[in-house]
Amino acid sequence: MTRQQQLMQAARSKATFKPIDLTHIIYNGEEDFKSRQLVRSRIEKRLGESDGTKLPQVHEGLDRKSLYHHGLRFAQAMLEDEIEHKHGYFDNATHHYTLVNASPFGLHPLMFVPTLKLQASPEQLAYWLPLADSGKIIGAYCQTELGHGTFLRGLETTATFDRQTDEFIIHSPTITSTKYWPGGIGYSTTHAIVMARLLVQGTDYGVHPFMVQLRSVEDFRPLPGIELGDIGATMGLNSTDNGYAVFNRVRIPRHHMMMRNASVSRDGVYSKSAAGNDKLSYSTMIYTRNIIVHTMAFQLAQAVTIATRYSV
Repeated sequence: MTRQQQLMQAARSKATFKPIDLTHIIYNGEEDFKSRQLVRSRIEKRLGESDGTKLPQVHEGLDRKSLYHHGLRFAQAMLEDEIEHKHGYFDNATHHYTLVNASPFGLHPLMFVPTLKLQASPEQLAYWLPLADSGKIIGAYCQTELGHGTFLRGLETTATFDRQTDEFIIHSPTITSTKYWPGGIGYSTTHAIVMARLLVQGTDYGVHPFMVQLRSVEDFRPLPGIELGDIGATMGLNSTDNGYAVFNRVRIPRHHMMMRNASVSRDGVYSKSAAGNDKLSYSTMIYTRNIIVHTMAFQLAQAVTIATRYSV
């Protein structure tokens, strides 16, 4: 035992409570804590990160491409462990407890699946959720545009209803309407919830969520009319592929509009549910911001813990 470890052990022994009891409170009980530890152990073993004396691979001076490949490795490990062992420990954070959008698949559990649960009708949920939960499709959330961030009223991407074909036409009418920054769309996702202005017979009904398939699930190439790309290195989280998307009159079925809170009929009649409210389309972002605050609290706690240990 090192001198530092001896000092830490001595300090802990003077506490008026058992530190492990506080740990159990933070992690929703002893059983949940032990389950998390077991899951983390499996992931670290699979990724070759079990030896805590060695520097994690992500800190070994990897270039952008290598960082992304590293992200794919732990994203696959987390997703497959959740599916096989039926848990949701990586829905919000990675195995290192960074926000899960550090993973190329991170927006799938963080925003794509919650949008289905918050915005899809029961029939839509019954179809899409099993595909998402099984990993047969990997989703992202496309809201931010090159010219507009969280200012929903300013979004320019359009979803125009074609009554003759019973379809919506998803279109990026300007350069500033390019969907820019969504995690995972550079290379990693098959589908996305696209926030777009609903246009029906000349009337603009505001921003609504639409399910859009981005890539073929067979060869992963972008579908016709869709341009996708990676935006390049960012200040952090380079293990994921924040990307951009441009839509050139892409047609989707009418029932791919998320219709829990509002809908368009076959005849082009727009209606809201009894609880319909324009602000409900923003519910996913409200949910996500809550998760960000929660997860950042754990990351700040990690930093404080490290600083305290090195000050001993």
